[in-house]
Amino acid sequence: MKKTLKILGLLFISAALVTCDALEEADDVVFHADIEIDFPADENATGTNVPYDDMQVLDLSTNAEIYDHIDRIKDIKIERITYKIIFYDASPHNTAVLLNSGTASFGPFETTTPTMVGNYAAGAAAVNLQTTVAETDLDIDADQFNDVAQMLLDDLKVKMYSEGTLSQVPVAFTVRAKFYFEITANALN
Repeated sequence: MKKTLKILGLLFISAALVTCDALEEADDVVFHADIEIDFPADENATGTNVPYDDMQVLDLSTNAEIYDHIDRIKDIKIERITYKIIFYDASPHNTAVLLNSGTASFGPFETTTPTMVGNYAAGAAAVNLQTTVAETDLDIDADQFNDVAQMLLDDLKVKMYSEGTLSQVPVAFTVRAKFYFEITANALN
């Protein structure tokens, strides 16, 4: 009888522990959200093979749904990053301009130095700025996504650096980057 009571006691404790873990996960909210950031460029000089660079801040608080859960975020997954070109203007030459050796890198919000694992966080070669009007996936690996997601989890914002070489200027355009997230947050405080 004592043996049976001990076994029942152990089963009860095990069930209680499993139930506590299940309840912790049950109160999680998982949702999908996206944030767009723009990299405007207005290169008025004249020339060929001109360096281009810009930096913008990706801030989770700019998305209303994410902001509603901002203090309860437990996990961030970047599902994909896309880009497209908008507001293209190559006057007066009106020819297609290429962004060659295009790279994107990321860094913590408090620093001025991009953090790179390997060479660059992402790359895009020979992007025709005149015709890249549809969303195009940025080539980035899972480790890079995880590093950027961790920076966002730590600080809720990161710096994104974009650079490359423009085949010809003058040219004006905006690179619109779009981040797709899966966010896990506690439902309750």
